[in-house]
Order: sequence, then C-alpha cells, then structure tokens
Amino acid sequence: MNKNLFWFYVMNAIIFACRGFEDLPSQNIFYYFKETLKYNQQTIMFIGSFISLAWVAKILIGYITDNLWFTKKQYIIGSITFSALIALFIGITNNICVPLLIGLMMLASTNSAFANVSIDGQMVETGKKNGHDK
Repeated sequence: MNKNLFWFYVMNAIIFACRGFEDLPSQNIFYYFKETLKYNQQTIMFIGSFISLAWVAKILIGYITDNLWFTKKQYIIGSITFSALIALFIGITNNICVPLLIGLMMLASTNSAFANVSIDGQMVETGKKNGHDK
C-alpha cells in the first residue's frame, strides 16, 4: 500500500472517531432535557431534529466545500477545531440557557456535516488519484 494512502486512511479513521466523540454529549443533554427540564418526548425529538437540520443541506455543503473559499483539508481541520471549542465551552459552562445550548449544538452539527462532506470528497479525490475509481 502507498505510504501516503495509508496515512490518509489513518487520518480519516481519527476524524470519524472524533465525530463519534462529538455525538457522546448529545445523549446526556437529551437526558437533561427529559429528567431535569421535564420536556416530553415529542419536544426532545423536535429539538433533536432541529439540531441536525444541517444534514439536510449536504448537497449545498458539498457544493461549498468543492467550489468556495477553502480546501477540503482546511474545512476538515476548521470544523473539527470549532466543534472541539463548542464542546469545551458547553462542558465548562455551569449554567447555560436552553436556546444557547440548542444553537451551539446546531453549530456543532453543522461542523460535523461539513467535516463529513469534506472527508467524503477527499476520499473520492484520493481514490481517483490512486486508480480506485473503477
């Protein structure tokens, strides 16, 4: 296997692991909504759908990452860094209002969508360069 291709796969595995870690706090937050704030299931599911709304626009995100402003690697690094800062802020903040929490979770979800689309695009480009497009 090509050494550069190996490290590319390692980078993608690390990035997908980071995406999994990004999803871990959401379960605790939904328990917080249910147990502490006493939200009903419908409200919690609506909030969850609202938070992940950015994933509906993956085609638009794909266009942005392919054609506008930055390279895919810059989108990947930027979105992961921004998501880590959001998680850090949520983690160290003692009292956070629900609208701000939902907004931050929406930003983190949008960052995940950008990272996912950028990784997929990078994988396609790398595969084509290495003759795996058949």
